[in-house]
Amino acid sequence: MYRLLFALFCLFSSNFSFQSNQSQARYDINTNKLLGDPCVDCACGPDFAGPDQFLCKQTPALSVQIGCAMDPANPECSDLCFLWDPAPGLNPADNMKSNPTVNPTVTTTYTVKVKNTKNPTPSPCGGTISYEVTVYVFEMELVLYKPKVIAGNTTTPADPANGAQTFVNLDNDDNDIYYDNAKFEQSTGGIAGGDDELIRAELRLLPVDLPDNLVKLVATQGATDIKIWTDESKAGSEYLLGTDVALSLDGGYLKKNLWIEGISAHTVQQGTKLKMTYKGNDCGTNVNITVLGVENITWVGNGNSVSNNNSLDSDPNYLPPNPVPATWPSGVRVFPDARAPNYTVPLNTVQLEVTLSVAPVEPVDLYVRSFDVDDPTNNIPAGLSDPNYLAFVDPNDSPGTPVSGFYPGTGNAVTFTNHEDNRTNNTKSGVFAGQIGNSAPISFSTLASATIIFPNISMHPGDNYRAVVNGDKDFLENLENLDARDEYKIVDRFATQMGALPYEIISPMKYASPVLTIWRFLHVISESMSQFASDVDYTLGRVFADYFSPTSTSNNIITLLNANTSLRFGIDPIPGGEVPDLSPVIGSPAPPCAGIGRFSGGEVKVAGQAPFASILSNDITNVNLASNLNLNNINCVFTITIGGVLYTGTADLIIIQRISAAEYIWRLTNIVLPVGRVLTDFIGGNFRIITSPTVGITNANIINSTITTNGFRLRTVLFDDDARISSSLLPQYPSLTSMSVYNEAYIEPIGSNGSNAISADSNLGDDANDVDQIIAEIGSNIQESPSYWVAYVLTAWQHHTWRDRDQNLQTSNGSGDACQLTGFYEAPALLGNTTDDLSLGVHFNSNTDVVAGFNYSHIYTEVLREVHLPSSITIAHEIGHQFGLGHGNNDAFGGMIPECGDPLGNCLPSTMKLMAPNPITPADLHLIPRYQNLIRSRTNSPGY
Repeated sequence: MYRLLFALFCLFSSNFSFQSNQSQARYDINTNKLLGDPCVDCACGPDFAGPDQFLCKQTPALSVQIGCAMDPANPECSDLCFLWDPAPGLNPADNMKSNPTVNPTVTTTYTVKVKNTKNPTPSPCGGTISYEVTVYVFEMELVLYKPKVIAGNTTTPADPANGAQTFVNLDNDDNDIYYDNAKFEQSTGGIAGGDDELIRAELRLLPVDLPDNLVKLVATQGATDIKIWTDESKAGSEYLLGTDVALSLDGGYLKKNLWIEGISAHTVQQGTKLKMTYKGNDCGTNVNITVLGVENITWVGNGNSVSNNNSLDSDPNYLPPNPVPATWPSGVRVFPDARAPNYTVPLNTVQLEVTLSVAPVEPVDLYVRSFDVDDPTNNIPAGLSDPNYLAFVDPNDSPGTPVSGFYPGTGNAVTFTNHEDNRTNNTKSGVFAGQIGNSAPISFSTLASATIIFPNISMHPGDNYRAVVNGDKDFLENLENLDARDEYKIVDRFATQMGALPYEIISPMKYASPVLTIWRFLHVISESMSQFASDVDYTLGRVFADYFSPTSTSNNIITLLNANTSLRFGIDPIPGGEVPDLSPVIGSPAPPCAGIGRFSGGEVKVAGQAPFASILSNDITNVNLASNLNLNNINCVFTITIGGVLYTGTADLIIIQRISAAEYIWRLTNIVLPVGRVLTDFIGGNFRIITSPTVGITNANIINSTITTNGFRLRTVLFDDDARISSSLLPQYPSLTSMSVYNEAYIEPIGSNGSNAISADSNLGDDANDVDQIIAEIGSNIQESPSYWVAYVLTAWQHHTWRDRDQNLQTSNGSGDACQLTGFYEAPALLGNTTDDLSLGVHFNSNTDVVAGFNYSHIYTEVLREVHLPSSITIAHEIGHQFGLGHGNNDAFGGMIPECGDPLGNCLPSTMKLMAPNPITPADLHLIPRYQNLIRSRTNSPGY
């Protein structure tokens, strides 16, 4: 039937084209076309069947056109007739088309016969010739498998919907000298055992008898984020996207495995999209890849920042060396101390928050390991210039350091190794929650961030940690930090690359955390004795005299008579016996040291009146005043009894003149006499000034308004230079300005003033009753413990007066010691002292060992005022004694300090800095390295 139709169709066509001119043609066997024949322009390939076609097998079946599309502009093409043999996928109604559409479900060859009705000669075009075309129906698959680092194998298919995910390849799976992403790996035989971050991509093609086995892998997105290798070890060649790759027969398929490496972290899920093509067809083989990278690692507090919240601030002690290394990490600090009211419960837990570059497409684990990195203290300027920083603070950096050792002064209790210098003895590098061995998993859901608990961190100030995160747990096992060599860096101990030293991990600013450093609070509890009541402060340093005698008419030198004590003896007995003040007499030696005396700088108070004259100096009986004696406006009373009647007059004193020891002339003003009486009436009567003892009146002069007495009985009190009530120096809560020196030992002092001033029985420090009151008033509401460090400071007036510096020259720079001549005695002035609650046992200071120290410090306002020093330096110094630190003297408890260079072990004040016996300048505000070590090595609160 089809042949009949074909014949009729061709006959009908010939009748309409018979008039056309015939052309002579010859057949070209190379092109299978008739040269010179118009029908050659109608062919679409080597023949009229067209080129072979390729269809992806799918349901419903795809379709394709075969044959040739005739050129409607060429009238010669209308002389051709076609007949296609029926075959699968060909619609019978289309079998006479020059280019029918077919949709076979299996590979099918189609045949077409072509007849030129215009040229009946038996030629390929003029006759009836058959042409063939094959439509290949093939199957193609691109399968991704999870990488070994995630699945533990390379045979677990990835979820087609999510695609495969892997990590940026930054590890060293074969533990050779190169990191796995290094350009040298391929040329050196690849990665033995395979690179476990690679995603296996299996390329499959059916049927196996296709014309060729060449396929392509192309990226429609994210091509630069990956590399593709022809084998798992990367020893073979790198496959370039878009180039042909030959498949091989494998188990009924044409197959090939390619291995995909993530080299750049994605910021969107499925950031790389691939497809496999065969003859330009991809058959829907699109797959997605997500490359995970670590974007940020952050330490998060647990209510234990400096502000008691979760936001950890920058560590002010973490100073970079100069020049700053390119990979120098930031540093934060944490305060693991207890907080009130839970004084015994430390807040020694933090969290590590890890943020990935993109959220995983399905849950995945990464791993974290913590390290005790090198102590950065020796990066500070003082550390660079002082070798003792290495000897005491950071001994595992010292040249020739053994593999392990003990921190000096810790009684072989606090250890270090060449890798670890944290002072906590157990788990120096720290242990994460869920840790097995050296690392712990961090589980990510489909969120970009996850946290892991880092509990039981050190309580030793200055200890530090740094964490590294990677998707490959095995990689973390080979990392290390050798302090003297690596400092802050975490290295792979095998990856020396082309050098002699291990290389730092790749991308450490993202894959390694900031340095977490331990700080401790020191709660400085400040109390003060209360202000003196009325004139009680005068009793601390005064001498009473029944009267004094002015010498000559100058009235600037007076002599005390009937004094209650010698001016050369201390008012308080000195332990072991009273020792006199043997200061020289007035005028010898030369000023300013001439006859200074303990009342230098003090005042004279006469007859209960306000002090009216300043004292320059004194010897045993004489007092040298700063100005001539002036008794103006002091009230006087004179009396006489006449005929049994007592007559009383009053006046104001203007001036007094000494004639002799038994004759004094007093000039008066504002005289008020009884009616009818005159001044001379009072001769033979009595005279007194306020409350002073009376003397007899021997003469009177009405014209000059004077009286003459036979004695001088003016009640007199000498005061030393202690302040008066009007100064309001108590209560005074201590300034903690200089306590910042303890920052060098990673201690942050914070102050807390008492609610009320202590009302002690006296305002002298070092009094047993005072200490009892301290315990009663502040000891009851502070629960000192190893987790809660406390220092107690009490501001008092002064120590006993034999330690008040009143015998020293009072100068603005405190240089009175220059006048301490032979025989000039007083114990050194006491600016402050530190003592014990004896119920807790006997404590002491040590220059060389960690000891309990003392419980309480007294700060003496009066003495500090006299030496013109701020109290803050003394407070810092005395709290050093609470930490158990000595003065650097080889005393009964201190122990020798060899680095002082003194055979006797006594250090110069300039060597001891803050803990010198009398630190007075800001230059002293440093802790020597030995003492930094002792503070950082202790466990308990000062004095605890």
